Order: sequence, then C-alpha cells, then structure tokens
Amino acid sequence: MNQPNRLSLLQGLLLALFVMLSLLMFGSAFFTWRLRCEGFGCVGIGIVWMAWAVLVAVCLVLGLSLQASLKTRLPAGAQRLLRLTLWSQGGLTAGLLIYWMLRGH
Repeated sequence: MNQPNRLSLLQGLLLALFVMLSLLMFGSAFFTWRLRCEGFGCVGIGIVWMAWAVLVAVCLVLGLSLQASLKTRLPAGAQRLLRLTLWSQGGLTAGLLIYWMLRGH
C-alpha cells in the first residue's frame, strides 16, 4: 500500500517561505506602484523598485528550485499552489517590465 506523498518539515517551511515572499512581493509592488515623486523623491522610488527586483529574483530562484527538487514528492495541492504562485510572479514581473519599458523610465 502506497503512502501519500508528504512534505518534510524543511520542505514545508521552504514552501511556506516562498508563498509568504510572493505575497510580500505582490503587496510591495502595489504599494510602490502607488508612490509618487512628491515628498518621497524619484530617486527613492527607483531604489524601492530595485529592492523589489531583488526580492523578485530571490522569490523566483526559491520557487524554481523548489519546483525542480520537489516536483515528484509534492502532494497535488502543494504542486498547484507552487505552479500558480510561479505563474503569478512571472506574469506580474513581465507585465511591470513591459510597462516600464514602454513608458520609457
């Protein structure tokens, strides 16, 4: 009798960290999108976007490494969550990159 695939504690923690970092990335993108140059300074907004880009890179590397290393051992629900989060990150990142390239900033 086959036992269902179960996550180890470390795998579960890494998956939870990935999901939390992704939520932080989405929230910070929304917050940064709404910032204006008045009072905060345009340079400061650029620095915030650079920090966001680093967060995106860390999130994507963590998510892709989790997907590559745990693909066969993840339960179906965790696989769907991981896949959905990766696609959402990729879509948000590509959308913002295209926007900023077309806008000329």
